[in-house]
Formats: sequence, C-alpha cells, structure tokens
Amino acid sequence: MHHVITSGSLGLFLTFIIAGCTGHDPDRVPLTVSGKINPSALAFTGGLAELTVTAQGSGVVTAMTASIDGVPVALSRTGDTWSGQIVAPGNGSTLGEDAVVTVKLSAVDHVGNVASAVALATVRAAEPPPSF
Repeated sequence: MHHVITSGSLGLFLTFIIAGCTGHDPDRVPLTVSGKINPSALAFTGGLAELTVTAQGSGVVTAMTASIDGVPVALSRTGDTWSGQIVAPGNGSTLGEDAVVTVKLSAVDHVGNVASAVALATVRAAEPPPSF
C-alpha cells in the first residue's frame, strides 16, 4: 500500500510505504511433533528399535529431545526428521502382561514454541511355561 500526503503551501510530500508480509504469518502454524518406533512390538527380551521423529510448524525447529525414563536418546537430524536407536528393556512381568516403553519427545522452534508427544512400543510378555 502506498500513501502520499501533502503538507502546507510548501508542497512537501511525505511518502509512507506500508509493507506487510504476504503469504503467512511466520508463527501462525502451531509446532507439532510425532514419533514412531519400529518395530512397535518387541519380544519379551526387549532389544533395539529405531525411533523416527518429525516436527513441523511455521519456523525452524532448533531443538529436539527424546528420553526413556529420563535417559536421553541420541538423535541425528536429516531435514525435519530425527532418528536414533532405543534400547527397550525386557519384560519382567510374571503375570503374562505386555509392557509398554514410552519415549517422551519435545521440540522447540526458533521463537520458543514447545511441542511434546510420546512414542510407544510394546514389549510382549513371555510365553507361560507349559503345564503338565
């Protein structure tokens, strides 16, 4: 938008240019984070699984963290995707119940918005011993 204002008999012209962003407000799209664990179900002994995390929003994600029971998971970044390996503990259930591994995820963008999520995997219960 362009405005011209004339002031007094001197014929002074003041020009104001009002510039605005076109397209989108840089902080209008909320930051989101999600994660997947592959495989999503492990044998009762637990083991290694691949964690893949994605984050999206209006701006650049500046930090991503993942942890299991407060223990950080090392992540490497490629674009808007982070990946790393988790070690799922074995299932110690004596009642035949599956266990769940919860990976807490947190992302922070360039203006300080924070998004959190969890990724889940199941550690199967051991097969019951044969009955005679």
